[in-house]
Amino acid sequence: MTTPGKLRTNSNSGTECYAPLELLEKRAELGSYTDVYSLAATLYVMLTGEMPFPSQFRKQNIPLTPPKQHNEQISDRVNAAIIKGMELEPQNRPQSVQEWLDLVMPKPVAAETTRVISAVGMDYINLRDLLAAGKWKEADEETARVMLKVAGREEERWLNTESIDNFPCEDLRTIDQLWVKYSDGRFGFSVQKRIYQSLGGTWKCNGEIWEAFNDLVGWRVNRKWLDYDDLKFNTKAPEAHLPGCCGGVLGGIVRWGYGVLGCWVLFSRVETCKV
Repeated sequence: MTTPGKLRTNSNSGTECYAPLELLEKRAELGSYTDVYSLAATLYVMLTGEMPFPSQFRKQNIPLTPPKQHNEQISDRVNAAIIKGMELEPQNRPQSVQEWLDLVMPKPVAAETTRVISAVGMDYINLRDLLAAGKWKEADEETARVMLKVAGREEERWLNTESIDNFPCEDLRTIDQLWVKYSDGRFGFSVQKRIYQSLGGTWKCNGEIWEAFNDLVGWRVNRKWLDYDDLKFNTKAPEAHLPGCCGGVLGGIVRWGYGVLGCWVLFSRVETCKV
């Protein structure tokens, strides 16, 4: 096993097909993410009987063949976990072996402790399962989908201030509780509201406070608003970084400024609903 943060001189020891780029460089900082790559590559070979392309070749734009193409019996979950574990860039992999193992075999969800209450009969099981599996981007997109459906705004594809102000409290609580539960308190609307209020934010829109909030949660970097695909969909993201889907769906409510028209609307609703 590697020692996190250790800088070492590498030799070409081991089989290249199992080695991430940082293990093949002359000097590289290794970490648990290095072991994750090797474990994912090992599982790849065990399930397919095929050797994946070495990472140095993949760096030359030779794509990794998904293991499921070699073995159709591999589940979508395991297929995705192997691909995620074999990301070329260390920061894009799970940062610990346990985090990767949870993608392969997520902990069972305790139904009695998971609240999926809806005032309109919305099914939140898929959102729950995505969050439990650590599929943060998919969960973010699912959050957008269910919020649009709850509000009856699927055709418009965005929520206006009126639909947010009338969004059912039961559903807002359920969405928030699921995010908070499966992120260990890092993500969720209530987390975003708490940080916003800690900066002096109120229901009245204040541009300076809003910019400070966006800088703190990582939606703005060096005074530049991030595009959606530039968000960090992992647990290394800043606190309150997610959900981030709302940048487009809520008409600018949770990114791109909560909109000057509605920077206070969602937090106001979260406050009203006691989320």
